[in-house]
Amino acid sequence: QLSPVACRDPELFIEVVQKQLKINIRNYHGGKDISNVSVDTPRDAFLNTKDNEKENMKKCPTAELSNILQILIDKLGQFSYLADKDMEDEPPKPTPLLSQSLLLRILAEIVGSYPACASALCKLKISGSDSNLMEFIIDKLLLQKGETTPDNLCLNLLACFAACDHAKVKNLFIAELKNGLARIVKQPESSQKHHHLRAIVELVLVAMKRNSPPQKEDSLRSVVRSLPDKDINSLSITMVKRGVAQDLARTIHTLDLSSPHLSLTLNIIFRALETLSKVTGIAINIKSDAKDKKGSKSGGPSTSASARSESPVGLPSVQ
Repeated sequence: QLSPVACRDPELFIEVVQKQLKINIRNYHGGKDISNVSVDTPRDAFLNTKDNEKENMKKCPTAELSNILQILIDKLGQFSYLADKDMEDEPPKPTPLLSQSLLLRILAEIVGSYPACASALCKLKISGSDSNLMEFIIDKLLLQKGETTPDNLCLNLLACFAACDHAKVKNLFIAELKNGLARIVKQPESSQKHHHLRAIVELVLVAMKRNSPPQKEDSLRSVVRSLPDKDINSLSITMVKRGVAQDLARTIHTLDLSSPHLSLTLNIIFRALETLSKVTGIAINIKSDAKDKKGSKSGGPSTSASARSESPVGLPSVQ
């Protein structure tokens, strides 16, 4: 929350921080409670503030930035490792200064503010794993162990990737979304499968709400802005083109009809399909209008409005 103040006057910000800031570094000095230690004490090395000149702070080297991002995602990966490991026979360890929620907030701020950093995060792998950040969150953190609803901070971070202005990041988000959905469908029938499936469909709905209207296609932008449904935007259009609606419809055939969780799962899937089917109808009408304009200019026959309205929607039927 103080980042705008720090960017406006870094020297003044550092001066105030050095005088006023107190940090809690409990359990990091032989078990002694040294909370509320002022940075003016000899332990001020814990808060490393460098009074650099402005010209040295203009640009961060690419290698250094990549190292910082790698450290952040590795710290996030450690929380999942500790959660999966049996800690009964091991002594309790001190609480990390950077909690999981704080790391998720930091990464969401980085992705939402700097598209170049979002692109760099997509290329990094978590140490000790072949998964990238989005794949790791979808599989490990989106649905916490023992929970039935998705984690809001994980939804926020993944939605920031979906709303990124970088086209490659947005396409990679859709690819990871489809791959994550395919992995969930292959799970054996259980309550955990239904909870995880509802979590990833909730991610689809949140991502469409967070995205902005399309900026490049003028005809499509004018149609979308005239609609009352704000969920129809550039991301939902790209999802339809990449076959997300078909994947969601196919998941219904993999569910056990006798499961007590079926009704809740079907309801949220139908909500997502309803929005995506609207996008499909709009795209078909826009393409038909474009063909009519070309035909009228060249003197060829034009398609009637009634014929266009009877054109089938490209979503598979669910029986």
